[in-house]
Amino acid sequence: MKTWTDPLVRVYEHEEEIAKSKLLEIRNSIQSIEKEIKKIQEIAKQEEEKTLEKIAQNVSPNFLASSFWYGSVLYSKEKSLEKNIQEYKTKEQSCLEEIRKIAEKRILLEGIQKKIIHKAKQEALHKEEIFLDEVSALQWMENKKP
Repeated sequence: MKTWTDPLVRVYEHEEEIAKSKLLEIRNSIQSIEKEIKKIQEIAKQEEEKTLEKIAQNVSPNFLASSFWYGSVLYSKEKSLEKNIQEYKTKEQSCLEEIRKIAEKRILLEGIQKKIIHKAKQEALHKEEIFLDEVSALQWMENKKP
């Protein structure tokens, strides 16, 4: 049975799907950034090991300066990516909140829809003088008395 709430339920279902796909995109971005951070950390570790080897070999100060500079570049890039992850996680939380609100509205509308359908069925049965509960039957009998 269709009610006035049908289109609204479909709208909320559609909004929920859009929000879920947005959440999936955000989570994919977070995973991508986390992979990038791991790569940077691996490169930084390798560079650190190379630098320590060179220090042990007594190499020129210019090489050491360039190694430390490269290390600081990697460190700043890592920190920047970590900041991006935090921003995406904030977006993820707001997206989850949006999905929750949409789902609550949809569930509320579905409840209203069920009540409307139940009431319509009950009224249809009452018109046929069929009563499913004793109270309704007694009320009908009282109204039928002359």
